[in-house]
Amino acid sequence: MKKLTKKQQAERDARIERELVAWEARVERYHDKEFAATVRWFDALSGEGMVQLEDGSSWYLNFSAIQGIDKNNYRWPAEKDLPRLKSIEGMSCTVRLYAWGGMVKSCALKVG
Repeated sequence: MKKLTKKQQAERDARIERELVAWEARVERYHDKEFAATVRWFDALSGEGMVQLEDGSSWYLNFSAIQGIDKNNYRWPAEKDLPRLKSIEGMSCTVRLYAWGGMVKSCALKVG
């Protein structure tokens, strides 16, 4: 492995510092707060999808975060919930975010 020069080390350290500051700002802005969102896509069989907030940012959505859905040992959605999950694409929802993991902590779908 090639050793970094002092200039390369300084550039690397500066980049890491910028990324850390940006990450901390993201956590401060989003963590454990509620936002209006739209389900952009959702695969009912895998139980995974994405929501998009009004500010345009996208967040990972796991079926276990959706209120009213059987957690089914957190592996994959229960058979009885598949019809409902297949219909949520494009729905509005209120989400609470877990910024450390870049994912939705809870999701309340707006029906009607």
